[in-house]
Amino acid sequence: MPGARIRSGLHYDSYVEPETGVLREAANYRKWRSIRRPRQNATPIEDIPLGSGREYRKIARIWYYQEFVLRTARVPQYIGGAVHHYREETVRTVVLKRQLGKKELKASGLKNG
Repeated sequence: MPGARIRSGLHYDSYVEPETGVLREAANYRKWRSIRRPRQNATPIEDIPLGSGREYRKIARIWYYQEFVLRTARVPQYIGGAVHHYREETVRTVVLKRQLGKKELKASGLKNG
């Protein structure tokens, strides 16, 4: 046995030298720490467009299938608590919304949570 290794955490920090019995720091341990790359945080996907008016959307960590239409709506502009005038604005209205099942999640490579 070349030397008894003392384990701490996920790596061997030190070892006992067999000839002298002295506790020494493992040389490879420091190299491991300097080589390890920091974990990169990927931006989470919140919606996946499927075509015109269809998409997968993640709401409160659950994936849904949605169909929507774009409509113009009259939005009131208030001044001093009273309606001053109306302006036209494009609004997205959801027509159909349902939660994705297990098979659909697996087929599209998605996961709830």
